[in-house]
Amino acid sequence: MCVLKRELFKNIRFPINYLYEDMIIRLLIYPLCNKINTISSILYFYRVNNASLSISISNKTNFKSLSQFFLLKDIINMRKKLEFKDDELFKRFILSELTTNMFLRIRHLDKETIYDVFLASCELIENIDFNIKKSNIKEKIKVYCLKNKKFTIWKLISIYELILIKVR
Repeated sequence: MCVLKRELFKNIRFPINYLYEDMIIRLLIYPLCNKINTISSILYFYRVNNASLSISISNKTNFKSLSQFFLLKDIINMRKKLEFKDDELFKRFILSELTTNMFLRIRHLDKETIYDVFLASCELIENIDFNIKKSNIKEKIKVYCLKNKKFTIWKLISIYELILIKVR
């Protein structure tokens, strides 16, 4: 659960017709916070709805899963307008979104669309310096794939991480 001050949204609006709006909170609102507190209490019950939007986007003809890419593109542009710095947390988040999370959301689409989204992702981060002080091998591979347009490796590292998530 997240409780945020209204003033944090003074210059930020949620774009209309996008899924994955939690990215806006992580990439635009959290950087504005001076202080973030967490509590360990469970305050709500999460119910899985098999007819929900997040379940329904997984069919092979549904292109709503592409909204993640377009929202991410808009968020990066908003961050530039707001003069946010590309800190290490942002860079790690972008790497995750443009590899494992992106592949998870678009894997049901046709091969050409997946490849086009990959190429668009590579272009999206061309001007981001991914010099992360303590990057691990997976982050280095992700940066290499995106900076050098290595589709097959991008796909493999994404699948590998998805397997690790399921094994845990």
